[in-house]
Amino acid sequence: MVVIRAETHQLAPGKWQPPSSSIIYQRIPGFLRSWIAFHLHIFVPGVQKHEGNVRLRASGAQPQEVIVRVDIAPPGWKVTLGWLIAIGLLSAEVFILGLILLLVIFLLLN
Repeated sequence: MVVIRAETHQLAPGKWQPPSSSIIYQRIPGFLRSWIAFHLHIFVPGVQKHEGNVRLRASGAQPQEVIVRVDIAPPGWKVTLGWLIAIGLLSAEVFILGLILLLVIFLLLN
């Protein structure tokens, strides 16, 4: 038996990755999809994959290397907070864009 202990607080968090299998996400127009993904990539943490080799040597046997991969998921509260921040910023940007558009239309009509 091999026991591996990962000090996860010392590892960099992963970044949100767009779902490759989501039909709804793929149907969003390119610019909007990039705009949304930009915010989510910055604020929403994702699973971080760390990989390394471990050399095992049993008495009287040839040493063997085993590839070990550790997937470290961020705490749920960090994911939730990231989504809330991203959604809040996206909403604020849409609101500000709407105000600017209304102001431009108002100025053009007068």
